[in-house]
Amino acid sequence: MGEEQTVESPAGGLCPYQRAVRLVREKWTFKIIRAALVEDASEAEDFLGVPGITGDVLSDRLSLLETAGVFVRQTVNGREHYRLSEAGMKLVVILRALGKWADDFAPPGAGPRM
Repeated sequence: MGEEQTVESPAGGLCPYQRAVRLVREKWTFKIIRAALVEDASEAEDFLGVPGITGDVLSDRLSLLETAGVFVRQTVNGREHYRLSEAGMKLVVILRALGKWADDFAPPGAGPRM
């Protein structure tokens, strides 16, 4: 594969599309968001039910998603809980639309394997 090309925004740095794609293309991002949405996962141990994810990777991804504003972390009775933020729920709308687009237009197996 070739080196990733970047496009700078007028204000400098990556353009908004690239920032968004970089966030959601992380290997476990979709599965973590899905677990929160579909399986009502909220505690770290709930997310460990995502097949193949390790504790270290989960901690890293939850931190990344919290920093990006996709999740909000709260402490309830001494336990950490994560819930999708308003921004996270808006991202879910976009991901659902992307999935619909893929069902309609992307051939099965299209794109690089991750």
